[in-house]
This record gives sequence, C-alpha cells and structure tokens, in this order.
Amino acid sequence: AEEQTFAATWSKLSYTVTWIVPDPENQVDTVVYGDAITAPVPTKTGYVFEGWSPAVPTDITDLGDNGDEFTFTAQWRAETYVFRFTNVFDNEVPDATVTYGGTYTAPTGLVRVGFTHTGWDPTVPTAITEDLGEDGEVFEFAAKWSRNSHTLLIDNDNGSEVETLTRPFEAQISEP
Repeated sequence: AEEQTFAATWSKLSYTVTWIVPDPENQVDTVVYGDAITAPVPTKTGYVFEGWSPAVPTDITDLGDNGDEFTFTAQWRAETYVFRFTNVFDNEVPDATVTYGGTYTAPTGLVRVGFTHTGWDPTVPTAITEDLGEDGEVFEFAAKWSRNSHTLLIDNDNGSEVETLTRPFEAQISEP
C-alpha cells in the first residue's frame, strides 16, 4: 500500500451580526470567529444611547455554528432638560424637569403688586419635540411683567370740573 498524506483545511466560523438602530436602517456585519466586535455608536435626535441588548461581547468565540445570526438592539433613554424660572419675585416656581417627546405647561398665575404677569422670556415650549441641547441642560426663563395703570378722578370740591388721570402704578402725581 502506498502511503498517502492528507492535509486538513480549516476555515474560521463566521457569523452575521445585525445592529437594530433607528436611522437610516439596520446595519449588518459579518464577524469571523476570534475577531473583535466593533459595535456602532448610533445617534437619535432627543435620545441618549445607553448600549446594546443583549450586551455585546468583546469578541466572537464559539457562539454557535457557522453562519449563526446574532441581533443586538440599541437601547435609548429620552433626554431630559431642566427649566428654571427667574424674575418671579415672591412666587415659588420650582425647577421643572421635562423630557424630550413630552409636553409642558408653563407656570401661570404669578402675583406681583402693581404688575401683571404677561409670560416668559424666552417663550417656554409646550411640546418638547426639538432637541433642545445636551441631556440635563438647564434653560432659564424670566418672568415678564407689565406695570398696571390706575385711573384717578380729581374733584377740587369747589364746583369745578372733575379731572381724570390715568397713571402707571407707583408713578408720581402732581397737583392739578
């Protein structure tokens, strides 16, 4: 019998990895046994990327049979922002934490002697549908006030005509 030599040929196992992300579409990679896995870092307007589910291993080592498929889904948390209200005088207006995708109603009914509360500068958004900035960022809104006016009727008590004056709150009034 004649002696024969056989050489074994090996090929590394390969796997299909699908990354479920929001935009523009899912990403599919082929990863070879023993190679490092490089997970993408996706972005999504108004959200913070918190990792993958399940957790991504550092490399592929015997995860299954050749050609197996693995899926990792991006995990997200909506960004939050802090609304701080200033120029409120004796009114208690606590900071508000608002969440991207949510709604918010600005404080109303503020009271200040001689003034009327007319809104906020800048205008407080009611629908948080735009990315306002960094997660946890603080935004300040100053109360706007308009000075009230008062009407005075002046009668000099000697039969002369009554005079009517309209003056802003705290304005000086001189004798007629």
